[in-house]
Amino acid sequence: KVLNKYVTRTQSFLQTSKPDNDILVYYPIADQYAKTGKAMLQHFDGMEHNFEETDFLKISEWMLENDYQFDFFSSRQLQKFSYNKGVISSGNKYQVILLPGNKYLETADLDKLIALAKQGATIAVYKDLATEVPGFADRKTRQSKLDSLTKILKFSIDGLTSRAAIGNGFFVVSEDAGALLRACKVRKETLHESKLAFIRKQNQQGTLYFISNNSESEFNGWINLSAVAERTGVAAFDPMNGAKGLLLTRLGEDNQQETYLKLQAGESVLLQVSAKRITAEPFITYDKQAAPTILSGKWQLEFLEGGPSLPQSRTIQSLVPWTMLNDTTADNFSGLAKYSLNFEKPVLAKTDTHSELYWELAIDEVYHTAEVFLNGKSLGAAVGPGYKWIIKDADLAQSNKLEIEVANLMANRIAYMDRNNLPWKIFYNTNMPARKKENSKNGLFDASSWKPLPSGLKGAATLVPLLRRRG
Repeated sequence: KVLNKYVTRTQSFLQTSKPDNDILVYYPIADQYAKTGKAMLQHFDGMEHNFEETDFLKISEWMLENDYQFDFFSSRQLQKFSYNKGVISSGNKYQVILLPGNKYLETADLDKLIALAKQGATIAVYKDLATEVPGFADRKTRQSKLDSLTKILKFSIDGLTSRAAIGNGFFVVSEDAGALLRACKVRKETLHESKLAFIRKQNQQGTLYFISNNSESEFNGWINLSAVAERTGVAAFDPMNGAKGLLLTRLGEDNQQETYLKLQAGESVLLQVSAKRITAEPFITYDKQAAPTILSGKWQLEFLEGGPSLPQSRTIQSLVPWTMLNDTTADNFSGLAKYSLNFEKPVLAKTDTHSELYWELAIDEVYHTAEVFLNGKSLGAAVGPGYKWIIKDADLAQSNKLEIEVANLMANRIAYMDRNNLPWKIFYNTNMPARKKENSKNGLFDASSWKPLPSGLKGAATLVPLLRRRG
């Protein structure tokens, strides 16, 4: 349920917006068709299996790592492109067309690129301009025309690039990807320097960013967004819990507006940048005020629902997965279990108390989803990768009961069913082949050799006092 809400909130933004990318990259499918070998028909459903060790893959990955936004296009789509007042239009708007070091190019494609350049478009070429036409039909005539079109372009060296002006635009060639895109004056973000991944889109309000912290540590600092102009507001929306509000902004050392952002490892956020000033309440973040307190004592572990059968309830001295209890019934169990603990409210020094005091409940490891109840009231569910809940100080009594309901994956029960020849593949195509050899039995998928996956809670549950920050 919590994951579905996250997807719904995220897609409500992404599906009502258009891509805001700057570079159109030619998809070199003819280069792949020209390769010889024993491979069967390729499906082109992912670059990792089709373009290994190609310049196309190399520059695409480099652009992703250096915060350049791009889309791919085909020969047929190219013929529909137009140019007007600094914008290449293909349904969306772009700055530059990029040829990614492809060897093959249709004569009609180069003819169209030259026509766009004459109108004012910029055509970037990574390493070298294509020298051959694809296919064998009327090859000699087509090759002659491609050679003639290529000779129209008169390149001159300009530092790390070579440039050929034609009409109101130009072609620029370089083996240095950075020099190439700088020469084309392509817009660049700087979020990758902060180990943040993102996509950028346009909607009716302005520019939309979806930003994810894919690193293993918290990000807490100031970022530059290319879409942010001086005194423009930036609104944040947390797709996991629905929280929203304005972020803090300031002018940086280079007189560029910076935006304050705080993201836990694995956390994501939607940022809305508007051309007009945004009026809204500040976005709420929290600062830690003291060291964490470990919640210790005797935990009660109870199995609520699932199968193949419910293991016995028990008392444990610390948080451990139920797959570490030396209990075969627990090893085979997939379903819902509850960890419970009675604890006293931590005592803070007077210097740590504050009128807007909150607490963060954190659990080291959860396998795999958890919903927390404090004194019978739900604090919400979490799917990770971090498992943390915010508690108002007023909701934390002197004596408290903490209940954590945990649901694991179905893998352990599936393995049990395969070991006991119980049917679970009850769907249309039950002839399900295994991707890995170790999961194959009689040519079909089989999980009977699987060892139990960790299930439940592990490590410590801690409480940390927080001070609420607005913005």
